[in-house]
Amino acid sequence: MAKPWCAVIAATKDIAEIYLDAFGLSREMWAIYRHEDSLHGRLFDRIVVIRPHWRMDFEETARFERQITEHWRHRVETGGHFKVI
Repeated sequence: MAKPWCAVIAATKDIAEIYLDAFGLSREMWAIYRHEDSLHGRLFDRIVVIRPHWRMDFEETARFERQITEHWRHRVETGGHFKVI
């Protein structure tokens, strides 16, 4: 599998970078993407999606679950791991 084979997804790349630093995750293994980034055809072994930190209304929550979460869930290899935190 091509490196990096794991991804942290957040509203901004700065937020994803903070998580990488906080947990000591290697940039060699972990890529950083924004919620809206599109990587058609690229698959990862492990994806962690960071839910937005601000209060979301019903429509924003539905959009996040329907569009963003589902988009990234399909970028996980068979047998891989997908988490939303």
